[in-house]
Amino acid sequence: MIYDLETNFSITKLYLKLILPFAIIIFIITSIFIYFIRYNLFIDSADTQVNEVLEFCAIDIENCFNSYFNLAQNYNNMFKEYHTMDKSYRRDFYNSLTKSFIEKNLNIKSIWADFDKNKFDSSDAQYINTPYYTTEGKFNVRWNRNIYQINLLKFQKYSDLENQYLSQPYITIPKTKKKPALTLNEISDTITFTFSSPVFDKNNNVVGVTGIDVYIAQLEDMLDKSKINLIFSYSLLTSDGLIFSHHNPELVGKNIKENILYTNNFNPDSILKKMSENENVIIKNVIHKKTGDTLTLLYYRIKMQEEIKGTILYVCIVLKNDAVSINTASFFTVDIAIYCFILLVLVCIGIIFISIAIDNMFLNKMIVEIDKREIAPIDNI
Repeated sequence: MIYDLETNFSITKLYLKLILPFAIIIFIITSIFIYFIRYNLFIDSADTQVNEVLEFCAIDIENCFNSYFNLAQNYNNMFKEYHTMDKSYRRDFYNSLTKSFIEKNLNIKSIWADFDKNKFDSSDAQYINTPYYTTEGKFNVRWNRNIYQINLLKFQKYSDLENQYLSQPYITIPKTKKKPALTLNEISDTITFTFSSPVFDKNNNVVGVTGIDVYIAQLEDMLDKSKINLIFSYSLLTSDGLIFSHHNPELVGKNIKENILYTNNFNPDSILKKMSENENVIIKNVIHKKTGDTLTLLYYRIKMQEEIKGTILYVCIVLKNDAVSINTASFFTVDIAIYCFILLVLVCIGIIFISIAIDNMFLNKMIVEIDKREIAPIDNI
């Protein structure tokens, strides 16, 4: 049996010739695949980073609201055992306690407690027309902070207190719902947030309300500037679209239905519908009418740590689409890693082909040697 060595060498060359075009085809297909995948990853990463910045800013504002809510709850908790204290100094104690609380918390505009008739110490008659109390002698204490000092707010007549405060939602909601409330109020032409909570007696009946008032400007001072500086603008609004805080004072008091600022993809009716359902809303590629900037808007519902009644608040975070820089170097690093992996695979395939060819060559040589021995003359054996 004789094998043609030349034929086997031709087969080996054919194996080697197949490696190069095969490698080129694989490389081209992989490059196209990487280009499309990488482009989509780039776009997705940009969208993800924009969304993350928006959400971080919204959560930062939400945390500020919750910090004030916690302050209001801490103050309210001080009244949980009010009925166990000696009546002879109960009023003086809580009056001093309230003053001390506002002195220690500089971001509070005012702090107060109002009790129903004879529910605090059953001693209203003793305090009628006395300093700091009304014509009915009810226990009510209100400390206000102004530019220079902290003052105790005094009422000459009970009707003054009733007309100015006791009929307001921040009093009526905690009493009727028996839950903490967040309300929006206007005090001396300045918009404030009021966090109020009911006070219960030992029989779990609502006998009074405590609360704190906070200026919007004081809320802004607590925000994380490292995050807020990234954004184009932000505003606070109610779930029905009323803007009550904006860096442009002309927009305060207006409704997003008026659509003064934005065009392209901005649909106020659709936004308000989702906000009425307590949903967060994100809108991309909105154009600012004045600056022409392309923006992304997030309407984020501010959630409290506990169930709370009253005004449902939203924060609108506006971010320029080019405000977040995407780290393209990371994508090129991935490209290099993928190409190196492909090259390694191709090298392995080439080694396999070459190994097969070399094995075939040595096998043919062995077969030829064996054939020579089989046909050798007997004299040579």
